[in-house]
Amino acid sequence: MKSIRQQLRSELLFLDGAMDIRLMEMGMAPFAHPEMMNLVHPEWVYNVHREYLEAGADILRTNTFGVNGWKCSDVKYQQIIREGIQIARRAAAHASTEEKPRYVAFDIGPSGAKPMEEAIPSFAEMVQIAEEEGANVIFLDSFQELYEMKAAVLAAKENTSLPIFVTMAQSLERDPACFAALMEGLRVDALGLQGGTNPNDILPLVRELAGRCSIPIIATPNRRLHSPAEEFALDMRELMEAGAHLGGGSGGTTPAHIRCMAKRCDSLHPAVIQQEEITVASSYAIAQRIGGGDSGSLMVGERINPTGKRRLQQALQDHDWSYVQREAMAQGESGAQLLDVNVGMPGIDERQTMQEAVLAIQQVVALPLLLDSARPDVLEGAMRVYNGKPVVNSVNGRQRTMDAVFPLVAKYGGVVVALPLDEGGIPETPEGRLAVARKMIREAAAYGIEKKDIIVDPMVLAVSSIARGAVTALESLRLIKMTLQVPTILGISNVSYGLPGRANLNAAFYTMALQAGVDMAILDPGCEPVRGARDAYQTLCGLDENGLRYIGRYKRSQQRRDRETEARKKQILL
Repeated sequence: MKSIRQQLRSELLFLDGAMDIRLMEMGMAPFAHPEMMNLVHPEWVYNVHREYLEAGADILRTNTFGVNGWKCSDVKYQQIIREGIQIARRAAAHASTEEKPRYVAFDIGPSGAKPMEEAIPSFAEMVQIAEEEGANVIFLDSFQELYEMKAAVLAAKENTSLPIFVTMAQSLERDPACFAALMEGLRVDALGLQGGTNPNDILPLVRELAGRCSIPIIATPNRRLHSPAEEFALDMRELMEAGAHLGGGSGGTTPAHIRCMAKRCDSLHPAVIQQEEITVASSYAIAQRIGGGDSGSLMVGERINPTGKRRLQQALQDHDWSYVQREAMAQGESGAQLLDVNVGMPGIDERQTMQEAVLAIQQVVALPLLLDSARPDVLEGAMRVYNGKPVVNSVNGRQRTMDAVFPLVAKYGGVVVALPLDEGGIPETPEGRLAVARKMIREAAAYGIEKKDIIVDPMVLAVSSIARGAVTALESLRLIKMTLQVPTILGISNVSYGLPGRANLNAAFYTMALQAGVDMAILDPGCEPVRGARDAYQTLCGLDENGLRYIGRYKRSQQRRDRETEARKKQILL
């Protein structure tokens, strides 16, 4: 018999529909909790499950959507969960055959609780019960917040071996790309959308997810108000043709709707899962493409790093997060598209400080973050609390380091920066650095990390100590991009370490790096010579159509200087 994971890849599967409508028709009082029927009228719940199975459903969602430790504190919610799973299992067992197995998905709705480390234990207790009672799937249903969904996924991954399906409540304000990046990074088994006022609300979002994801897509829309079952079935066929692999119903749907859907979609073949090989890092609100297409070279703000910054060092020691937040906001206002966060310094608890810094920054800035540390435990702490799919900065080619960092990336999801140095040190030649990078990509694949989730840093060494440090880095960058077809990143200010007039050197090297094709540059976005180098390069290369951005930026700068000059003249006259 195929497992549900195998079936998902080869055929369409049908979910059930709403539970509450049929329970009310059977006699449940208005405003009663449907989940309580598991205890007081289990025969009603069983009969609804049987009706959906007879209608063609392959997967039953347990009658447990609103049950958890926050919403049912006055009753034994564990008993409700256990009974709900057992009722569904009895119904599924009665209908299952060798040719058409039926599955039970433990249905968990959102709780509304936000703190990550409070949410995970509560979800963990529920999913452990689900596995003990014989559920086949963990179904995280209709979540509204990515952060809470991440907590639930981690709880399921850390406490069970069951497949994980997730659906996000449909919202026109939420970017599905952020949802897809995070959930696919966390390696859920299927993801999708729930709700809307009608199935057409989620149709464009299903199409977008199907174009982005390499895992099956779920569609469980609400039915149109007062619409017949046949109309719902036609809408569902369109969703399945758009790329959904699992179809079912939410609000307002009944066994009649699922029966019509199953008949209408029975002749369809599952959409081929195809994904463009793109590298994406995300926050809770922004999914940032890295490399390829029209994304251009991205600016990564480097200012949140205590090296050589006494004021930031003091802020980290004092847990003065308002200062860190101002630094983050200032870099965003200066044009940074991602932010590097490094808190490494003596005399602090680096893991805790990193976690607090990440949480503080994400309160005020929506930009994706690079989590920067040489310590795997610090990286794990940051990845656990980060709301999105981060860039992990970094891992090198030493076997001990790869064995420590790659499992974290595989567990939490992320794009990892690979430094081509190993037990032999930093290779002196581009060919040597290419060889280490290739080895690292091969090792990452053994952990299930795809090449699209790797960015290579060719490593620029300070020209004050290595005269050809800049040239070798750029030659390595070109060779690695051409040979391995991966995005690249450079720390621009490394080149000028120990020299005077650093801004001029950084600006010149940044221009050289842009010409070489660097995909991401870690720099100070508020440094005028560096920012000016980028603006000029984009204008001269035709990346700024008609120079409109350049004109607007420098016209405003000139107007500001004119106002300042006029003010100084008036001050002198006074």
